[in-house]
Amino acid sequence: VMRGEVDSAYGLIRAALPGMRKRRWGRIVMIGGLRADDWPYGPPDGPLDYPLGKAARHWLARTLGPRERPNGITINAVAPGPIEHVELEVAVRMVKEGPSGEITPQHVAEVVAYLCSETAGHVSGAVIPIRGSDEV
Repeated sequence: VMRGEVDSAYGLIRAALPGMRKRRWGRIVMIGGLRADDWPYGPPDGPLDYPLGKAARHWLARTLGPRERPNGITINAVAPGPIEHVELEVAVRMVKEGPSGEITPQHVAEVVAYLCSETAGHVSGAVIPIRGSDEV
């Protein structure tokens, strides 16, 4: 899990930065996790490696984002809560009950698209939470 969460993110950033610096433009957005910085489910109740990996992505965004901003590069993270999986059972419930207020992949994609836009050139080093309507 740590290799997938941390090593891959850090390795991809290191590989991408030289070209972005040369062009003086780039956008990097990592996917973190809503409660990664204050994960309430430590062992024995839950995993340790998963939230640690997500928190490391947040740290990378907060640390490298401001450093690379002068080079025209923004580095951010989005921190979604649990994402609804649209399967037959969920689709039937949505038709019967209406929207659930849960986060969908589309919600996350819209925030990522904004962070990759020219308009978001002033946003770097941010970790943006994406909460469902039931989350505080």
